[in-house]
Amino acid sequence: MGVHLQGILRVAGRRVVSFGAAPLLVALLGATLVSSLAACSLASSGGSPSRRATAHATPTATSVAAPVSVYVSASYDHVVALDAATGAVRWRVTTTGQPQRPLFVQGVIYVASQVNSTVVSGVSYVSALRASDGSLLWRRKLGDFVFNPNTDEALAYANGVVFLSDRANIYAVRASDGSQLWKATLPEDTSPVAVGDGMVYTLLWSDGAGMQLVALDASTGAILWQSATLTGGGNEPRAPLMGDGLVFADTGAAFYAMGASDGAFHWESGGAGGVSATPALVGDVVFDANDGIAAYKATTGDLVWSIPGLTPVGVSSVVADARAVYLFSNEWYYAYDLATGAQIWAVHDFGNVSPPPLVLAGATLYLIDTKLLRAVDTATGEVSWEVFLPDGAQTNYTPAVG
Repeated sequence: MGVHLQGILRVAGRRVVSFGAAPLLVALLGATLVSSLAACSLASSGGSPSRRATAHATPTATSVAAPVSVYVSASYDHVVALDAATGAVRWRVTTTGQPQRPLFVQGVIYVASQVNSTVVSGVSYVSALRASDGSLLWRRKLGDFVFNPNTDEALAYANGVVFLSDRANIYAVRASDGSQLWKATLPEDTSPVAVGDGMVYTLLWSDGAGMQLVALDASTGAILWQSATLTGGGNEPRAPLMGDGLVFADTGAAFYAMGASDGAFHWESGGAGGVSATPALVGDVVFDANDGIAAYKATTGDLVWSIPGLTPVGVSSVVADARAVYLFSNEWYYAYDLATGAQIWAVHDFGNVSPPPLVLAGATLYLIDTKLLRAVDTATGEVSWEVFLPDGAQTNYTPAVG
């Protein structure tokens, strides 16, 4: 396994930062001064010139302490570790096959990868790397298959076990050596999983029109309960979210809350925009984004605040800390006040329409834009640093931090 230290670091500045109704454009194109964007000014409490927040009658770990490194699964079979404070490359290692989204747990990076023989066939693996230097701890073959296209959230961890989903299968492997503990084959394709309180949760889907939330025993893989059919949005769902004794699932057509222990229906919110997103839970409020962003009381589904009108195809999953909730929608990054929904800042990302992966760590939001990793100050929305991935590498996977 080779270790490669190469990277191109540059200070970023090509963003429009909007506080209230006064956007500021800083161009990184020589000394070119771009004219005022007054027509695109954003109201301080909304997501676009005409959008405003509307008031209505055990936190999820979406933010961690300041990390040492940001870990990126990059093209051409590499995992790269970059310094979280500067973006400098710390190490770069070659993996067996193209790696998917990495998972950082207790000084170890877990990653699934695949070697394709055709678009729909190949060999898949799961590996563990030492986070400090990228050295291989273990690698295990999972099987002769390739992952679903949406494998950005394929891995989860609990109590010394790594869980991952692929198509109709859920796997549990021992985190210490990669040995397979169990494999559950379900009647339909599965979403990425959520794990909590001894259970593994996934959404079953085929064409996306109808879905079911399923709970498996985390120790054996046995099915514990299966929900009634849920309305799907026609696309592959993202991972559900578990917290406060509930499981939250965005199907792309509706947002559901069900009992974690028995799958009992608690509440539903309709009007989603067709593309599934993973929600965020902070305290007793759950946040979801699709055709807009909304905050709900987790136990009752009562609407706390909402901002409609975001572009569904370009909305990312949401991340949140104790102050704000963050997301991407159609060329803009947003931060909204956690309690009121008032816009704190908005940053324009030129030309980026599809939602880039983002992860929150400490006071920094890390964003991947194909070839670039950006560190954004959560207080202001300004880019602290921006670095090209080494050797022209690209990625669409959310990085890990730790």
